[in-house]
Amino acid sequence: MIQGKDLLASGFVINEQKLRWTSRQSGEWLGFIINTIKMQFQVPQTKVAKLKPQLNAAIQDCFITIRKLAKIAGFVNSMSLAVGPISRLLTRQMYFAIESRSGWDHLLCISGSLLQKLKFWYINIDCFNSYSIRAPLVSSIVVFTDASDVAFGGFSASIDGSPVSGMWQPGDLCTSSTYRELKAIYFVLLSFIDKLQNKNVKIFTDSQSAARIVLVGSSKPHL
Repeated sequence: MIQGKDLLASGFVINEQKLRWTSRQSGEWLGFIINTIKMQFQVPQTKVAKLKPQLNAAIQDCFITIRKLAKIAGFVNSMSLAVGPISRLLTRQMYFAIESRSGWDHLLCISGSLLQKLKFWYINIDCFNSYSIRAPLVSSIVVFTDASDVAFGGFSASIDGSPVSGMWQPGDLCTSSTYRELKAIYFVLLSFIDKLQNKNVKIFTDSQSAARIVLVGSSKPHL
């Protein structure tokens, strides 16, 4: 209110609704609840309540039109500020199906992988509906990984510094370097899985492509 008095004294006209919003330090703007105390974006429950019946209907029917699937995918991606990068990563299967359409009203039989993603959003949307505006200052666990033509390796000084390494199977030898870098990340994380639960993890890799795919996924299913 002190700032409000200063503005009035300076000759400005104040929007009282916005002034009340500022004094609360939390309010709804452009479809998001912005909390400047906790420094978080959230989606209003009214929007979540619109999404969940659409997800539930698709899960129960195991069929959905491409038009309705596109609506769900667009809805989830529109919430990215409130749920974080997973909004893009975990809608990949939806967009794979949408891209293969023969028509917008084509009835799609929901595959196992697509059903898994729809169930994920139905069950977890409330849990993920609160994304920090600021990144954490430090990560709980830092992991380093690398891959060569014949082997992979990695370690985490945050845990005990013990190295993890292995040789590629014959089927992996003819794959791309990006695929091998991603698989190295997977195997190294898998080896520390018991110590990573409920931790923030920062991964260092010398592959920019692998780093981006870990964050937002890839249009190539094998990646």
